Amino acid sequence: MPTVLETFEFPHGGRKGLEYDFNSLMDGKIYQLVQGDDFDVSADTFLGALSRAANAQNKRVNKHVSDDKKTVTVRVRPKLEKPEKADGKSDEKPTPKVPATAKA
Repeated sequence: MPTVLETFEFPHGGRKGLEYDFNSLMDGKIYQLVQGDDFDVSADTFLGALSRAANAQNKRVNKHVSDDKKTVTVRVRPKLEKPEKADGKSDEKPTPKVPATAKA
């Protein structure tokens, strides 16, 4: 049977290093950030968190990581919407119908 604890101080404090104001990067400008100066987690972790924050605001991230994985360059922009054709139909292809299998 597991023991129930009242409190516990987790060594890494959960998402330590991700206390970042991602909204400051959501203006469409190109930013270059350096690990240790601008963020304290790995470049991959930082970019993953930025991508999730951007997605929550219906935006997308253009990103580049330097070869040494210490510098990231990012631009957050609105997601592209698929334009409708002149006839009002979208470019979406209809889902193909799958024939029913015959019962033996």
